[in-house]
Amino acid sequence: MFRILQNHWIDQVRARRPVDDLSAADHLVGEDGRHVTDSRMAMSVVRKVVATLPEEQRAVVGLVLLDDCSYRQAAEILDIPIGTVMSRLSRAREVLQQALRADGPASAYKEKADQ
Repeated sequence: MFRILQNHWIDQVRARRPVDDLSAADHLVGEDGRHVTDSRMAMSVVRKVVATLPEEQRAVVGLVLLDDCSYRQAAEILDIPIGTVMSRLSRAREVLQQALRADGPASAYKEKADQ
């Protein structure tokens, strides 16, 4: 019985509390589902494209973009000139950009939503 009265009292206290500014509660609402879906689809495309890259380019992408190594560090780890690191990374980035452009996840998502 005590617990019922306590909960009733807590509910009344909460009901009397003035609502200040609802914009302050925006962070409580959650994430936009479209943004989350687009991000997941983009990551899926990136994973697939990276998997198709030649081993030399995958190694450079892994070291520079994922492990956050400098070009010099990547060159030392792979025992190749720094210019080779830059050219391999450049070619890999071009392939990734092409995969994410017109045929990217956002346009695919919009096409499915329109159907």
